[in-house]
Parts: sequence; C-alpha cells; structure tokens
Amino acid sequence: MRTRVSVICLLACTMLLAACGQSTPSPEMIQTSIAQTQAALPTQTPIPTPTPIPLSEINLEDILILPGDLPSGYAGSQISDSPPENVVDYEQYIKQKLEKNGIETGFVWVILYDTPEKVKAGYAAWSDYGLSSKEDNFTTTVSSIEGLGEEAKYVMMDGEISILSLDMTEISFVRCHAFVRINMKTDDVESVINYADRLDKRLSELVCDSE
Repeated sequence: MRTRVSVICLLACTMLLAACGQSTPSPEMIQTSIAQTQAALPTQTPIPTPTPIPLSEINLEDILILPGDLPSGYAGSQISDSPPENVVDYEQYIKQKLEKNGIETGFVWVILYDTPEKVKAGYAAWSDYGLSSKEDNFTTTVSSIEGLGEEAKYVMMDGEISILSLDMTEISFVRCHAFVRINMKTDDVESVINYADRLDKRLSELVCDSE
C-alpha cells in the first residue's frame, strides 16, 4: 500500500512540475492529474476465500474406508443414513457395516452436529453404550487413547456370552463437529486404532472450522 501511494505522489508531482513550467496549476488540474495517475495503476484482484461446505452436504461416504484402512480380511459393506431413534438433532449421519469372509463383523459410523455441545452429548451417550454385562466369564476393559481426536476411548470385550465366544474392540472419539464409533469383532486393538487415526485425519480436513 505504501509503495502504491508513493508511485501516485511521484507521478502527480512530475505532471505538476511539467505544468509549472508554463503556469501555476489550478486545483482542477491537480485533481485531474491524480485521477489519471490512479487510473493508470494496475488493479489488485482480491483473493477469494473458500466458502465452508454445510455439514449436511459433506461427502462422508468417500472417506469412511480407504484401501489399507482395515485389518487383513475385513471390508466395508452396506451403507446407511438412517440413525437409531435416540440419535437426534444432528446434521448428518452415516453408518457402514463391516464384514469378513461374508460375515458381518461390526460397523463404523460418523455423526455430524452443528455445535460442540451436541457432539459431546452424543459422545457421552454412546461411548459407554452396551458395556454392562452380568456374565462372570465376560471381561470388559475401557481405556483412553492419547492423540486420537479431542477425546477418545477404546473398549475391549473378551470372553463368552452364553454359548457365544466374543472378542470385540470398540473405539469412540470426537473431532470438531464429528462423533465417531468404530465397532469391530477382533482383538487386534492396534489395527483398529490405526484405522481410527487415519479416519480422524481425513475428518479434520472436512469438519473443523478454519481459523
């Protein structure tokens, strides 16, 4: 800006000095010279700022599961946008079932809310969902996960319920406007956390407000 003003003044003074050789310039001549000098300068095109995509229109399906995300043998299957009845007041919901060898093995879901308070409420309501068990031979371990989202925990269920053997890992975390649940019938906790971390990074680019 300072450079532009200097150029304007320099050009205006040059024209005035040239005019002074003939006669004293009038105020009208001075204003005309300044206007002509400004018109000769190149215009600056403003840099456009990106328009945020509404949360309801973000394409979550394309980022849910990418090649190399899941443990060996696991794959994504059916996708749904119909949430459970007690998931309310949200902007977008998506759930993709997981399978291994044609058998359903869990799911991943993402819910987008328009305020941090709603995200935290969703996390509080669902991150401990289904953890209670009265079976003596059934163990549930709950741990926090550092470095994943803004708040994260994983639940490891191990043992038997009636005649069914169960090994299940569930991870829940919050990232800006998103609440995520990953549920997988596996005891490979590290692989599930690695997938959660990849998904977290992809979500960060879409659901976090820019500064």
